[in-house]
Amino acid sequence: MKIIFVDESYKQTGRYNRYYFVLCGLIVDSNNLLSIEHELAPIRQKYKLANLKELRKSDKETRLAVSEEIFNILNKYGSRIIASCIGSTTLEKAKAQADRYKWGLSFLIERFYLYLYKNKDNGLVIFDSIDKGTEKELRKWFYNEVLTYNVEMFDAPKGKLIDRIYPAILFSDDKYTNILQAVDLVGWSLNSAIWHAIRDRSIGVSWNINSLYTKNPFLEIYWPLFLSRGSRVEGYGIKWWS
Repeated sequence: MKIIFVDESYKQTGRYNRYYFVLCGLIVDSNNLLSIEHELAPIRQKYKLANLKELRKSDKETRLAVSEEIFNILNKYGSRIIASCIGSTTLEKAKAQADRYKWGLSFLIERFYLYLYKNKDNGLVIFDSIDKGTEKELRKWFYNEVLTYNVEMFDAPKGKLIDRIYPAILFSDDKYTNILQAVDLVGWSLNSAIWHAIRDRSIGVSWNINSLYTKNPFLEIYWPLFLSRGSRVEGYGIKWWS
């Protein structure tokens, strides 16, 4: 069985008149779950971090070194990353806080399903804890979505989500989960890359999803883990709504 650990990255507001919402998911094989968790733990001890997320406060040299160590562990066990990024134009249409989670998750679980379909496997979704009201709404939405959504790829039917994904989303506090803390760091690097890309666009510098890794040295480290088709990450490992 495969498990996808999902975390919400920090949202950016008021900079370059942009606001966006990022969900980042890490796919791991359940057979490797304890090995990854146990191998991430010594990193905290080595760098005297109570939590891997504290890495954000460290100097750049330390952050690069730790990012390399985290990448090597995740890569060794065949972990893969998918992410969804929702921009300000779409977010303005949200009528409730849960809407942005639903939009972001819709891409993640569809891509997760296709990954499972390709590998003839089943999957489970674990999300970092959020406010209880939103968790309750997402549980109901997720159950209905998994039971009813038909997946297609290039107009070819691939089955229903329920064929491969367990219809209950679980929530876990990342305080007690090294893997979720690692996902947070990946999401943080993606968030930063998007911010710099938007800043560059404001001064006339073009960019696209497939070259997004050039905007952040930490994202560049994690980039090989993103799902892709050849060199194309857009639409496979990262989905962007403006």
